[in-house]
Amino acid sequence: MNNKKRGRSFTELCRTPIKEKRNLIISKDTEGNIVIAQQLLVNEGRGEETAIFMKGSIEIDPALFPAVVEAMTKAYNILKK
Repeated sequence: MNNKKRGRSFTELCRTPIKEKRNLIISKDTEGNIVIAQQLLVNEGRGEETAIFMKGSIEIDPALFPAVVEAMTKAYNILKK
């Protein structure tokens, strides 16, 4: 999925639920950055749902993304003990 924000285009790489009405979205922007954002899902009634991206996304240099993955794995391993 491509989304535009302030002249940039985003290509969604993956998404996962993080709460009942929120998703974590990982995208790549036109500048090559990896972007991690929260998406709020709002029930509009009549079966309609609107997805809103929350402020405060995290932009990561692609060269540093493996370190972020390593940090998340490390945190996961600590929490599962």
